[in-house]
Amino acid sequence: MKVTSPNTLTRVVVHNIDLMRKARGWTKTELVQRLDSAGWPMKHSVAIDRLGDGRRTLTVDELAILGKVFSVEPWSLTVPPTCDACLGSPPAGFACLACGANTARTTA
Repeated sequence: MKVTSPNTLTRVVVHNIDLMRKARGWTKTELVQRLDSAGWPMKHSVAIDRLGDGRRTLTVDELAILGKVFSVEPWSLTVPPTCDACLGSPPAGFACLACGANTARTTA
């Protein structure tokens, strides 16, 4: 089993946060507002920036809040995406032009 250093893992999480934020069309300010509403302990975007540049690490509680805000399982934020364009999962019924992944169209 490959062991990942904490700084490497934090960088993966930060990368995933950035990709998901942009995919949703959120600014950093909007992300911080959503995190604040969900109980994030830091009230400004500097906390996110400090994660990105390695000046602070992520707590398990913060990872759980991030999962809640992005509506994903917290552990999934620690996995490098298979594709930066679609994060490995394009919208239902679409195919990703970057990696070729596709998903079945859902019917209601």
